[in-house]
Amino acid sequence: MWSPERVFSAAAIRRALQASTVERAKGLFRTDLGWYRADRANGAVRVVASPVRSGSAVDVIHHGSQAEVDALLAALEACIADDALLKPPDEPFVTLVDVQGRVVELTRFALAALPGQVADVSARVPGRAGAAVTLAEVLALTYPSPDDQLVLVATDGLTTAPVRVSEAEGALLVHSLAQEPLPDAQGGPFRVLTPKGQSSCANVKGLARVVILAADPG
Repeated sequence: MWSPERVFSAAAIRRALQASTVERAKGLFRTDLGWYRADRANGAVRVVASPVRSGSAVDVIHHGSQAEVDALLAALEACIADDALLKPPDEPFVTLVDVQGRVVELTRFALAALPGQVADVSARVPGRAGAAVTLAEVLALTYPSPDDQLVLVATDGLTTAPVRVSEAEGALLVHSLAQEPLPDAQGGPFRVLTPKGQSSCANVKGLARVVILAADPG
């Protein structure tokens, strides 16, 4: 366990787990991108945003040598975040809400750390600019069912009609422009763009919340 004041580098945590030889590691870390759960199992590493903020800690299961466990712990201990990368208090964020009402706040840095990055959205949506992540990768942080529903909420209170999570494939969440926040004049600081014919999601400027609703049993 580590002090709650300790801030880790999310990228360094991922590298340390990928380089390790332990069989299983499960951790929760306060990082420069927010709170993340980081797991290693069967040689695969998964790092996802976490609504839990109880403190940084890791559990390790390994039937090999203690030296391999010690090597991982030493590597994690060295994963100190660069102060220059820490999120300023006024950094804008988009809120992700899962079917159980749990909330994760994702800054543009957290969004840019996810898989599914699109460096230039103009290749998919002509006339638009900026860097984005596929909306599907953002939704994957909550492990939704394909039949769960998705609602997008803008800062002005506009709420889109619900669509199935499976129908969000192809939509893009734009988070940056030239490595800076997306300007309000271009629909920022976050907006959803839908390439023509690729998704049932609506285009939304000034995105504030992404809400997942449980599938209608009827």
